[in-house]
Amino acid sequence: MNRGRSGFTLLELLIVLVIVGVLSIISLPKFNDWRDRGQITSARQTVAAAVATARAAAVQKGYPGYFIVNGDVISVEVDTLPGAPLLKLNVVPTVALDTEYATKLTLPDGSTSTVIRFDPRGFASPRLAPPSGEAAYIIRLSSGARRDSVCLARMGQILPRGCSL
Repeated sequence: MNRGRSGFTLLELLIVLVIVGVLSIISLPKFNDWRDRGQITSARQTVAAAVATARAAAVQKGYPGYFIVNGDVISVEVDTLPGAPLLKLNVVPTVALDTEYATKLTLPDGSTSTVIRFDPRGFASPRLAPPSGEAAYIIRLSSGARRDSVCLARMGQILPRGCSL
């Protein structure tokens, strides 16, 4: 009596494993590129949202708002009482771009920290001074080989994408 066996032979399984392995090796660089692209995009959106939040909080509360950069860490605060430096409200939790998004932040003047102050009308005070030769105050972001930026006008408005890198 002929017993019908169903299933795969060891050779067939090995061939499938080799094919899957080769395809994985070929597609790995593409996955890394997608990851870097996603990280830099998320970091740019986070920085732009933090700047917009600092402006909006200043207007809403009627007191100065601050976009704070310290290395690769950003945060947003707003005064709760003018003239009382210890009474600040943390509007956006501190975000460490290097650990959250594997992204490095670079300021236009090359410094590692800055505070952009927005007055109650939502304008940067004092006005942002872009380095000579540039039309905007550009906060540059980098993750791996990817680069992106957030551009601010002298008054503190976020400019649309397309400012020169």
